Amino acid sequence: YELQVSCTTPLHQARNWLQNAEYPSGGFGDGEARVAETALVGFVFSGTTELELNDRIMSYILSFQEVNGSWADNAYFTALALQYLGTVLQADLVITPENISVDPEFPLPDQTFTFTALIENRSFLTCQNFEVAL
Repeated sequence: YELQVSCTTPLHQARNWLQNAEYPSGGFGDGEARVAETALVGFVFSGTTELELNDRIMSYILSFQEVNGSWADNAYFTALALQYLGTVLQADLVITPENISVDPEFPLPDQTFTFTALIENRSFLTCQNFEVAL
């Protein structure tokens, strides 16, 4: 007897539900948008290609940061906000196999060839002065 379980559909449904629970402000919460709940939802989408959603979540969280650097003078809210922002505010440069080419495709020994790679920036940061090594 073999049991196979697929989590794809329930996870997809849960993500859709979360996306539909977004408030116009870009925040999430039970009854009203809150920084803590918004940061937790942000973790769900931080590793995805939902860049516009992540941008709204990040903007919402940053809009509630106090002058003293905290979120609502609350250690829990501040820790969640910092953890989420630290996750999304990292450079994420990607080179995928389909974006690499060599010309000629099969160079002979001592033959000069051209190596081309398209580097995609999947983060919210502007990346500059980075080094690519083979």
